[in-house]
Amino acid sequence: MHTIDWDRHTAELGYWLDSRAAGHGFASEAGRAIAQVAFELLGFARLDLRCHPDNARSLATAHRLGFTVHDREPDGTVDLRRLAAPGHCP
Repeated sequence: MHTIDWDRHTAELGYWLDSRAAGHGFASEAGRAIAQVAFELLGFARLDLRCHPDNARSLATAHRLGFTVHDREPDGTVDLRRLAAPGHCP
């Protein structure tokens, strides 16, 4: 988690893996744990994630973690977002 905005209760989630670690579910497992901490313990309202459009594995991981496409930047970067569960108040 980085780019934390404590006033807005948001942060950016990022993950990078060595190619030898890909395909074992490590990013999904870590992402789920971080999202749980962000929403349940820290009271965040939103997590953001950015991904290159050609990175199918990263996009798949983001979708598994509950992120949805929010926007695309001029360079093609995909901006994804996951909101806290309904009824959550930071």
